[in-house]
Amino acid sequence: MHPHTWGKLGERLALAYMVACGFWPLPRRRMPVQVDVLVKRSDLIVLLEVKTRSRYNGLDKTLSFQQQQRLRAQAVRLAAYYPACTVRIDVMVITPVWPFVRYFTNM
Repeated sequence: MHPHTWGKLGERLALAYMVACGFWPLPRRRMPVQVDVLVKRSDLIVLLEVKTRSRYNGLDKTLSFQQQQRLRAQAVRLAAYYPACTVRIDVMVITPVWPFVRYFTNM
């Protein structure tokens, strides 16, 4: 499978997982951030970074320091856009081998 196709499939699976957990997708047009999945439940907004990998090598090898800084900056922008909400950064790693989904909250 082409990496781009695998990545888009991972984002769709992540969104379905979050909806099953009671979150609703936020419209992404005119948003001050670019993330893989943006969902909301009550007053909690989650910026979800989705990583699709052929195998899991640990979270420290999944997100670089620059990616972590970019996510934090986007969370700050989003918090200014939604001042009444709490903004959280989560990471989901999806692999084709068991366990298929690894979900890390509050990164």
